[in-house]
Amino acid sequence: MKEQVQKSIKKGDYITNALGTIKGRIIIMTSVFLLMLIGFTAAVIIQNRQTQAISENIVNFRLPVTLSANSILSGLNRVSASQRAFILTKDEAFRKERNLVWENQILSDLTLLVAQRDGLSSEKNKIRVDSIQSLVSEYRVLQDDIDNFVLENLMVDETAKLETDSSNSVLLLNEINETRLNRRDLDE
Repeated sequence: MKEQVQKSIKKGDYITNALGTIKGRIIIMTSVFLLMLIGFTAAVIIQNRQTQAISENIVNFRLPVTLSANSILSGLNRVSASQRAFILTKDEAFRKERNLVWENQILSDLTLLVAQRDGLSSEKNKIRVDSIQSLVSEYRVLQDDIDNFVLENLMVDETAKLETDSSNSVLLLNEINETRLNRRDLDE
């Protein structure tokens, strides 16, 4: 019998002989299990590294871009509210507050957003950043023009009697429209 086992081993039937015994089957199954375990572990490690790289990209790039854009929007809301308050009250403090928000919040965040523009993956997003930059600067000029108009033309004597004459209101609206059209012609 020993001779038969030795002959079959010599013939290269190791696997057939191993499957024929319980010990051989246990060794083969354990080997397959260990190989599968190593394979799954390697796959999990690779996936974790990819997830970590994506998370770092989000934290280091996408999050600052989003925060800058939201801060610009918040700042624009604040300067609009300050301008409305200035127009209604003619209080110079609101105008100063608006200028501080422009300098400290909007322009600094806009600079950060423009600096990160080249890292954006989509051309549409790069175009959006460019349009945000031009629209924000146009908005500031427009707000300054409105303030100047209010200072020059709409300084009302608060002790004077209020007029309810609609023809004066129409004339004032016409004057505002002419001023706006003249500015548009100068800009072109």
